[in-house]
Amino acid sequence: MKGNKSILAAVAFAAAAATSPGGQSSWGVRGTVDEESVVAVDAAPALYAAATPGRADALACELRVRDSSGKDVPYTIRRRMVRTHRPNPTWRQMRIVSARDEDGRLIVEAEFPSVPQRPERFLALKVSTPLRDFVQNVEVSAYGEVLATGTLSDYSRFANVRESVITLDTAFRQRLCLTFSKPTSAAQTAAFQRSVRESGDGSPVETTVRRTVVERPFHIDSVSVQVPGYIEQNDPAPPLSVPVACSVETNSAKKIMCMEFPTMGLPVAMVHVNGLPGNYSRKATVLKRVDGRWKPVGSGQIKMIRLDGYRHSNLDVQLNETVWATALRVEIENVDGQEVPLERNPVSIATLPHDIVFLAKPGERYSVSVERGAERPQYDLTVINYARGTVETKRLELDIEPLKEISGSAEVLGLSEWLKANVVAIASVFTFIALAAVCLFLFRANGDGSRA
Repeated sequence: MKGNKSILAAVAFAAAAATSPGGQSSWGVRGTVDEESVVAVDAAPALYAAATPGRADALACELRVRDSSGKDVPYTIRRRMVRTHRPNPTWRQMRIVSARDEDGRLIVEAEFPSVPQRPERFLALKVSTPLRDFVQNVEVSAYGEVLATGTLSDYSRFANVRESVITLDTAFRQRLCLTFSKPTSAAQTAAFQRSVRESGDGSPVETTVRRTVVERPFHIDSVSVQVPGYIEQNDPAPPLSVPVACSVETNSAKKIMCMEFPTMGLPVAMVHVNGLPGNYSRKATVLKRVDGRWKPVGSGQIKMIRLDGYRHSNLDVQLNETVWATALRVEIENVDGQEVPLERNPVSIATLPHDIVFLAKPGERYSVSVERGAERPQYDLTVINYARGTVETKRLELDIEPLKEISGSAEVLGLSEWLKANVVAIASVFTFIALAAVCLFLFRANGDGSRA
């Protein structure tokens, strides 16, 4: 399989050399902007690999952004960010309207403050009290309807344990009624005393516990409710799964299966082994070549379990840190001599998505191209830094999406689309090779006839 990929790459580059000097591939950027603004274009793996010059793990090519007149446009590559809407609940203090004692129970009426926009729901309720060492049941109701019940407690005399919040998942109510039950019963006190003794935190005298926990009226300082809230922020985009072509070999002596595959300098955070269904559990190690030797950069247990009533699989190997390399290797232990059954495409990598970011002018059309052997021009750092620091960008798309698969130089340079568009050129190359072979055969046959 690896040899076939190399032949494909060779043919592609031969055809490119015949009809497209420099082996250039280009994609148009779809759409324009109405005013000068920073835009972001998806840096697909093929493009990112071409936009990392100066590193040993980069391709010998260069990514360019050009306007409609062919002029180079300064750009930068940065980690893709996505706008997230994440929960951020807040506490709102209620106004205590009244507090009274009824048959040893404390009853508190609390009202939500007047605000321009009231919340739709309550999530939880919190009671603040200066008291310590108590176990107190509370019932939350509104207009006779019980909304929630819970237990508040504080064991700070004996341990650092305090519970002052109960769940209150209900629709908004303007007024709440909190009913605190009678002081803790003797039975609860005894249980509390036993738990303290059994935990080894001390052996208090029963009368002391009773006086501390029971014989004391309960009172509070404030009541607060938790209401929904959200915060919008830019977070790094989740990893992108990219299939890769790889070679698979088995080392019977070491009882390991080895898979090597190109990564073309992409930032890899995780490797996924595409195993077929079965029952197996193996240690898998990911390695990177450093100074001519393979060095481990992550390991884990890949497993697949298919039993009656139980299904479980985890075929991911998390790396210790994000890795940049031209190629990686996965070694899977086969201690019992049984190889892990693999799919046709055995491996995929989780790479960090990036964007091509540049300053676009209104009405102008742009293109992105990859030029083999090109040198990156010196761009104005002022423009690049401005584009890099701009949080809000407008996203534009390419006319044709570059291949996501990393399977060899031809695909990485985006020549797959070029191959489809230049069938005649490729056919000419094959015809030329065939004619050359025929001529060589006739030449040798003639030579043999002359010697005869």
